[in-house]
Amino acid sequence: MRQHIIDDAVSYRKVTLACNEESDFYIDMRRVTLGWYGAPLVGRVMLDLVKDLEFDAIGGLTLGADPVALAMALAGGAEGWCFDAFVVRKEPKVHGMQHRVEGPDIKGRRVLIVDDVVTSGGSAMEAVAAARDAGAEVVAVASVVRRGTAHLIVGELEHRTAFTLLNLGLEGPPPVADHQWSWKDVQVVSQGKDKDQMILVCPGPDCYYYGEVIPEHYPPLEYLKERAKEHIRKAHRGEG
Repeated sequence: MRQHIIDDAVSYRKVTLACNEESDFYIDMRRVTLGWYGAPLVGRVMLDLVKDLEFDAIGGLTLGADPVALAMALAGGAEGWCFDAFVVRKEPKVHGMQHRVEGPDIKGRRVLIVDDVVTSGGSAMEAVAAARDAGAEVVAVASVVRRGTAHLIVGELEHRTAFTLLNLGLEGPPPVADHQWSWKDVQVVSQGKDKDQMILVCPGPDCYYYGEVIPEHYPPLEYLKERAKEHIRKAHRGEG
């Protein structure tokens, strides 16, 4: 799915993001989440991301979260993991039942808030507040893509993401040749509770970054170096 996002969702142009920051590129995940090929992939990837969490319903702020929630619900149902999807309106409906949260009732239920792209976390926190106002217990936030590296927590909630700008090759130093490899090309970042990842530069044309869950007992420095070099060699051979 990584290459699908790079090919179909990323546009290189000057844009102003929802957080009022300027960027040289825009990630329009709806080109993936609403596509016949991308939607099933999104559902499966996101389900794998949150498979250890317990929740009864999933949703977020319209419009970005809607196809993500539905894709996950359909993928979950196909695997016998059944939960509802819901939609959080940007404003309460002014006629009819005047609901802010649409879909199956989430009062008294554990819910997961999702989004397609999280930048500042504002949309996710708006959905969190609306879900809580509807009587739900929010267990976590999950996104397909997180812009930047700072937003590992949304409010007081754990934020899990399937892809970062590093994973997509949109941030960080350019790829390096094998003989230029150094320890500084490997760094450890926190991603969720007690989940550390090793991120390293891969010089291959199709692989720039790689994440590996660090074992419970942190391996020696030399071990990490060898693992990094091994992955870079594989990337050169087209195996990574």
